[in-house]
Amino acid sequence: EYICFDLDKSGTLDVNQFMNLMAMTELFQGVMDKPLENFFNSFELSKTGKIDVREMLVALCMFSKDSPESKLSYMFSIYSSTSVITKAHVVAITTQIQLIAEALGRDSVKINLLVDHALKQAEADQVHSDEWMQLPSIVPSA
Repeated sequence: EYICFDLDKSGTLDVNQFMNLMAMTELFQGVMDKPLENFFNSFELSKTGKIDVREMLVALCMFSKDSPESKLSYMFSIYSSTSVITKAHVVAITTQIQLIAEALGRDSVKINLLVDHALKQAEADQVHSDEWMQLPSIVPSA
């Protein structure tokens, strides 16, 4: 479905393409353009005016009612088809977690603790999936 809205086939969506996509989803029907634009800006990390698939998926995952374990597993799988993600991926994921959590009014102390632990894991330039999946037990209910 995402590909249909990527009119220039760049693998990214600009704010207008994003708003068109969100208008088609049940969650955002009837939401005015300005809140959708603010939502787009809250997880558009590259500051290029476009959001890539990974940025969008991680951000939307934060809205899921799934368990923290399921969310973290999904976020890991977005960045790796193996059992390892790089430090750059950890930074990208944790930055988005912080931005979206802040936008949602989530407990910043717990979120920051989770981010700190994730970044410590990444000090060796890579994180294995089993290490990544320990995060919810380190920081329950983040």
